[in-house]
Amino acid sequence: MMGEKYRVAFANLLLWVERERDTWAIRISDLNGRETLHQAVRDTFAAAKAEAVDFALSQLFGPGHNKDSARMAESLSWDPAPLA
Repeated sequence: MMGEKYRVAFANLLLWVERERDTWAIRISDLNGRETLHQAVRDTFAAAKAEAVDFALSQLFGPGHNKDSARMAESLSWDPAPLA
């Protein structure tokens, strides 16, 4: 389904995951949504959420962190976001 979009505030960042045809686009921004800090594309919703959380964790703990991004991503409450 095209246009699914989810967001969650995590680690002082706003993580967005949006379906785009056969892939999922990721956008990470400041909490106000004004400055985009990272963008990527992944094949699945789970992979997109894990990538978004991994970026946030890397900002907190450095790129060599040993946190389980995929597990943490699944534990967060991703809210459906209105399409703008």
